[in-house]
Amino acid sequence: MISSGRLKLGFPSYTVNGRWWVKPLDHQDFWDLGFFIGLLFRLGIRIEGLKFLKSLEERSYPLNHNLGFLFYHAFVPAYMETDAPRLKRRIVYEAERMASLFDESLGFIPMDYPHNDKIAIDTLASLEFLWWVSHELGRSHLGEIAERHVLSSIRLLLRGDGSTVHILSMRDGPLSGQGLSPSSCWSRGAAWASLGFLRAYEVTKAEIFKLSCEKVLRFAMRMVGEDGVPPWDFSDPRGVKDTSSGAIFLKVLSSFDGEFSRWRERLRSSLKFNYLSEDEGWEGLLKGGCYHYHLRKGVNESLIWGDYFASYILSDVI
Repeated sequence: MISSGRLKLGFPSYTVNGRWWVKPLDHQDFWDLGFFIGLLFRLGIRIEGLKFLKSLEERSYPLNHNLGFLFYHAFVPAYMETDAPRLKRRIVYEAERMASLFDESLGFIPMDYPHNDKIAIDTLASLEFLWWVSHELGRSHLGEIAERHVLSSIRLLLRGDGSTVHILSMRDGPLSGQGLSPSSCWSRGAAWASLGFLRAYEVTKAEIFKLSCEKVLRFAMRMVGEDGVPPWDFSDPRGVKDTSSGAIFLKVLSSFDGEFSRWRERLRSSLKFNYLSEDEGWEGLLKGGCYHYHLRKGVNESLIWGDYFASYILSDVI
């Protein structure tokens, strides 16, 4: 586990040779800062989680589609634990900020603000924040915006074979993003999509969202190798794995039986027996993640979001 001294500098993001690189709390790319706090709450370490949350409360964040990742995984569990009015106010404020990005002419929440025409597959998972605030805090208009974004994502980012586009520019078409190429399927993007489609179905019961989730799962299930763990990009089946994609998929697969049962159990077994860290000097939980292949960041390492999702599925062994 990471030392408390380094946590004063920032929160874990990905490991380098098994030791966490901590992302500074004022980093502009803030999307993954909340997973560490979310993991603490998942593991029952709530007092520490509340203590670390204070450092996130003290800053403001750029207006982009990643606000949901941060606030859903860090602030929401803290509010559920404490019922603190200040956290409720901050949650509602940031949800409204995120929703304010919705562009009526485009029909979706663009990646960045202002003057951005790009829709990203990641946003589907970040929408969990809007769904939660809409359902739990009575801001129904936020759910309506989330639903419209999901419908646009199905139209623009979900291919006929069940693969997904990472980033689409309305002017320039598909972009490679973190994937191998504009025409490939970045596996974590597909995993985020399956999570977002499933949540949309759970909230709305609209069959199109369930069908879209199953479509992505069928594609991924066809493309994984013998151990069930996705490669970093499905167009590079012999390339490095991304266990964080596997952990996200496994979270989704826990809601399905039938045709997906075999892949679910194979993936669970593989993550548990082949990728959980047993090395004393390795600080992460789940090895074999791939953060950013092109930048060679977090390749074959632990990723904080991978550890977070692994905590849902592998709670019997951690």
